[in-house]
Amino acid sequence: MCPSFYGGPMANKNKIDVIEYDTGNKKESIWLRGAKQLGDASVNVLSGIFNASVLVGAGALYCANHGDGPLDGLNNIMTHANIQRMEENMGAYSARNYYREFLEQKQFTFYGDSNHTEGAIREYFFTAENTANIIDAGVAHVFIEYPVQLQYLVEGLQSGALQRDDFIRELSRHIHPLWWTDEQTQHYHGLMADMILTLNESNVQLHFSDPGMAKSGMKEDSKALLFEMAGVIVKEMEQNGVKEGMSPLEIFIATQKFVYTKVLADPDFEERLEALYEDFFAQRLGVDNERIAENIMAKAGDERAVILYGAAHIMRDHDLDEMLGVDKTQSVLLYNKKANYADFLMGALYSLYLPQHPQNIHIIDEAEIYTPKYFEPDAELASANIELAHLNMFTQAPAP
Repeated sequence: MCPSFYGGPMANKNKIDVIEYDTGNKKESIWLRGAKQLGDASVNVLSGIFNASVLVGAGALYCANHGDGPLDGLNNIMTHANIQRMEENMGAYSARNYYREFLEQKQFTFYGDSNHTEGAIREYFFTAENTANIIDAGVAHVFIEYPVQLQYLVEGLQSGALQRDDFIRELSRHIHPLWWTDEQTQHYHGLMADMILTLNESNVQLHFSDPGMAKSGMKEDSKALLFEMAGVIVKEMEQNGVKEGMSPLEIFIATQKFVYTKVLADPDFEERLEALYEDFFAQRLGVDNERIAENIMAKAGDERAVILYGAAHIMRDHDLDEMLGVDKTQSVLLYNKKANYADFLMGALYSLYLPQHPQNIHIIDEAEIYTPKYFEPDAELASANIELAHLNMFTQAPAP
């Protein structure tokens, strides 16, 4: 899997040699070196982006420490303004009445998981309502971001060789995200089991389509650092009493605290973190995506498919949607609340790394789909709104 505890993508695909600043025997502070790097046109692109994220992180920490919650202060004001812009420039439709016709329009429909710790996304995707939408639209395959090595459990449940409880127990033994309790893990896997059984009755196949982190080409040091960050995120969740998940901004703040502590204690940590970001983009959102696309095409052929994946997999150039064919794909990103989509600080950060805007946005707690008004058939309305919509759409922290 590709969880959102990674702290967010902060890397660039280009690489330039690192410039070191040294004053005698004493290395300058990370803040001063960062300022110099940002002002130097020939600086390492990854290092420059790292230091830019430090500035954004400082703002996030300031907001978190000056109010009752991480969305207080300037970020809260700007987020509210972004929600208003979204409501003004995007049409809202009932999710219940939207999906069947929507799913019929293209061969591949991506459901972008914007935050892996947010249980509401799983709660919606595996519901009887969404399962019925998939069946009614004539979808033949459903792909989700679980390791292909565990597909035998799905096949066992479909054939009757595994009972529902056995499937839940075995899948939870192999897949137990750190941010879910045992009860939550079994609950979400129970919902998945119910979807598999219902789909199977209509000859719709569910597939695990991911190579899995263990099989990813990412370096072992990168994987170790990711899971070290995950432990910090989980600790923050426990301390704050968060049971169902953390907002993307809370995840980012917790990750930044971890990063600051490491940077100040270890002069080599910045280089290690930059290597992780480069590795993440080259492997997880590069080579792994190619393998995922191959798995999907091999199973789906010419038949219609729905794909649940971390939103970062479809928000950059030459990602899964391009690999499968832009003329064949469409997407809807899942967010629990409007504030999760419109969050100002996260939008400012992630717009640097995930430049593609979501085509459609599903706000789960309101059961509504938001889509840019310039997609509506009214040509005059489209002409009037296209420029404004491009200026005012904000991309918020999707999960890899």
